[in-house]
Amino acid sequence: MESLKKILFVCTGNMVRSPFAEVLAQRTFEERCLQDYICDSAGTGALQGNPAVKDAILAAKQLAVDLSQHRSKPLTEELLEKSHLVLVMEKYQKNQIEASYPKYRDKIHLLSECLVGEKGGFDILDPVGHKSEYFQSVYSEITRAVMSLAERLESDDGLVTT
Repeated sequence: MESLKKILFVCTGNMVRSPFAEVLAQRTFEERCLQDYICDSAGTGALQGNPAVKDAILAAKQLAVDLSQHRSKPLTEELLEKSHLVLVMEKYQKNQIEASYPKYRDKIHLLSECLVGEKGGFDILDPVGHKSEYFQSVYSEITRAVMSLAERLESDDGLVTT
């Protein structure tokens, strides 16, 4: 049996965007029988073990995504090594990771690049410090990108590298 392909979602603190993308993607992949993939998340500036932000938990719950058990973890070279695809939220995160770990450059992409039929390549900004409606807007962008990623994986047009 072929080993699972890990898709790693990365943001800054690993307490809002990347955990939402991880849980949503894993559920979506399971619903679509994309059983060759496993999802994880981390943060470029994350501390180990912090819970998801309260506003993130509440906004995610409205979309049937449970972040209550999530605990943050920092991005490590080991996580990059074990991942087949690394999807970041913002260009600066992509640049930061590529500068620190240039040998993984080919597997690092903006999450927004997954959008089929759209330009993509835009930042999905951190909603921390904004009103709850902004969390919903950010989660809507992430949802669109994750659904597009799932469609690309189903049609074998995915970004996953070997």
